[in-house]
Amino acid sequence: LHHRATLWFESHNLPYEAISHALDAKEYDLAIGMMVNATPVLAMRGEVSTLVKWLDGLPHEIKFTNPRISLMYAWARFFMLEIEAVQPHLLQALAALGLNAQALEAWSENSTLENADMLAQVYALRTFVVVNQGEPERGIQIARTALAHIQAEDRLSRFALLAALGDACRDADDFFAASRAYSEALTICELIGQRVASLAMRMDLARLKVMMGQLRQANNICREVLSSDGEKHHPFFPLAQAYAMLGDLQREWGEFDNAEQTLLAGIRQCEWAGYQRYLVYCYVSLARLKFAQRNSAMMESA
Repeated sequence: LHHRATLWFESHNLPYEAISHALDAKEYDLAIGMMVNATPVLAMRGEVSTLVKWLDGLPHEIKFTNPRISLMYAWARFFMLEIEAVQPHLLQALAALGLNAQALEAWSENSTLENADMLAQVYALRTFVVVNQGEPERGIQIARTALAHIQAEDRLSRFALLAALGDACRDADDFFAASRAYSEALTICELIGQRVASLAMRMDLARLKVMMGQLRQANNICREVLSSDGEKHHPFFPLAQAYAMLGDLQREWGEFDNAEQTLLAGIRQCEWAGYQRYLVYCYVSLARLKFAQRNSAMMESA
């Protein structure tokens, strides 16, 4: 019955229910495959804890022999901002692939076409980690080395590495290289129909535009993201980013009433989806807005 329920829910595009029944049926390979496909959506919806709960329910012996499980744990820790907890899972993934810890820094010559997509995820996550640790130049080297070994048709792997490379170049103040990486990653998302990821990449580009002083372009991107039918598909993460950034831009331009409405909408979105990072961003922007409103009122009264 659980097996039949799994197939029915999967055919009706209800992955949460399908995965739960697959676990109850002890059809772990089927469940793991569906978890891999569900991971990006769960991340964008702020529901990584659901993924961790599923992974924790797998038999102990499977967790340390299947590299995809280790990679899902690593992505979960990354999106939960538990950066220091990412690397142990990457080492577990490499061990399950028959590779040693030295492969964490440079593409292993013992890699195969069969494990190339998983190695690409290892290096993408490794790049994100070193960037968060304040070593963007090292991240650039890791990501570019991995990209040189990835087949052009392996689009998902290239997307992950390009997104990581964009972050590394951005933090290394190479904004034009970051823009190229983000733009190529966005193109790949659109080609393969990864709509939620494409919205997230647009917001990475918007943040870069702000850093480059191209505020009007950033404003346009934010409005494009917010005008999408995003809430239908629940990509809360890029929507939360868009509200927070647009509100800050409106404050910068003296559109105080619009800024307040936008930031309050962003706070509701962040509280709903559990995005603490952008909730803080919204509140800091709201504090700046209140300070600007006070200064404006004082100048008018003078």
